[in-house]
Amino acid sequence: MTRLIKMAVWPILISASALLMQCTDPDDSDAVSIDAIAEMPIIWPSLSSAVARDPELEQRIDELLANMSTPEKVGQLVQPELRNISPAQVREYHIGSILNGGGSWPNNNKHASAAEW
Repeated sequence: MTRLIKMAVWPILISASALLMQCTDPDDSDAVSIDAIAEMPIIWPSLSSAVARDPELEQRIDELLANMSTPEKVGQLVQPELRNISPAQVREYHIGSILNGGGSWPNNNKHASAAEW
């Protein structure tokens, strides 16, 4: 497993493990059951937008997400820094965007051509 994937997956695994540990002890009176979680109210704030939802666009988004694999979805969430990923890795891991602003240039060449970017 490459360093990039390890860096991206490690926090997710730790968080998931911590959550699962909370639910694994059947004798734990403080444990929250799946049924109790399902009955909890949603606490996310409601959002309002001046831009109306477009049902056709929403359907297209749902279709795109339904056709994406889990690795593709994760790749869209990972945002490595330019210096730490190659174009081949961008393709391999389905990376959606790359951070550029910390003084990195392709091949450490400040005057890199557009093709090198």
